Amino acid sequence: MQNKNTQKQAFFFTIINYVGILIGIVSTLFIYPKNKEMLGVFRYVESIAQILFPVLLLGASQSLINFYPKLNESHQRKLFNYSVFSIFLISGIALIILLLASNFSFLKGMKYVYFAFPIAVFLALIELFKKQATIIQKIAIPTFFDNILPKIALPLLFILVLQQVLSTSQSLFFFILSYGLILILITW
Repeated sequence: MQNKNTQKQAFFFTIINYVGILIGIVSTLFIYPKNKEMLGVFRYVESIAQILFPVLLLGASQSLINFYPKLNESHQRKLFNYSVFSIFLISGIALIILLLASNFSFLKGMKYVYFAFPIAVFLALIELFKKQATIIQKIAIPTFFDNILPKIALPLLFILVLQQVLSTSQSLFFFILSYGLILILITW
């Protein structure tokens, strides 16, 4: 039974990855070239978030993978809760440091860091929940949300900006919200 469930999860994981690749190809070839400047802004914000999130995670997901299986149920819950708490604590400290750093004149242009910061927090929590899903062998659904939703959200936001329904700043806000939605769905 365990082997059949693992095979089923692996099959869905593979399908989800191929669907994500297909969406990425269509977006890259037909949607993103219509506003390369906006694509640059989104990629820059994403890059900053990708730099920040491992700092915010600071080994919480690895400790979950290494120690969770060795603990009893009560301690497993405590370890997971501690991991979530540590992400929020480190995020709070990092935010304070960013706010203090923005007072220096040579760091005044940090506008996009503030867009990236919530995404980084969401990414750290998403990573933690994905590790938890790996431990309990339920990877297909978190993979779907993590791989497919951003690949749907970004082209959709691009189309809304191109159609002048949203501004670039508004679309960045909704881009942040899309990562929040991913976190909520993975948590659920």
